[in-house]
Amino acid sequence: PSVGLCREASGTQSPSLGSSADSSLRLSADYLHSSNDGSARFRGNVVILQACKRVEAQQGVYDDKDKTLDLSDDVKLITPTLNANSDHAHIRVDNDSGALTDAKFSGHVVIVQAGKRAEAQQAVYDDKDKTFDLNGNVKLFTRTLTADSDHAHIFAGNNNGALTNARLS
Repeated sequence: PSVGLCREASGTQSPSLGSSADSSLRLSADYLHSSNDGSARFRGNVVILQACKRVEAQQGVYDDKDKTLDLSDDVKLITPTLNANSDHAHIRVDNDSGALTDAKFSGHVVIVQAGKRAEAQQAVYDDKDKTFDLNGNVKLFTRTLTADSDHAHIFAGNNNGALTNARLS
């Protein structure tokens, strides 16, 4: 069978993101400690791969009961069309598929996609709707526009990977 590799918006391969057909969750870190309650703590060069998503951080905690990952210290979410950086992230893991789904980023959040950039103190990503809700000192930058607001709702799921349809409030 054919296995698709994740591709960046430019069409170049990103082998470090893995196969789009592989939905398994893989984690590596310099240090990992798991406990009997289903939680795990990891630190140092934390890398989480799942299909076309790569998450990096310096430390984190997985809670099996709540199916969540709490990550801190230079958190990066990398996909073929989007990069998000923040100080902290709280990511939900789907019960059935193990997929990384909705995420809440906090601290200094920077989202870059197709030459456009958004910054905020907090961003909540809805994987189903492919949207970001940005709050606190929001700044949007494009080649021709800079906008400031307290809140923005942005669609991030179109085919060319551009942050579009921003609603500022």
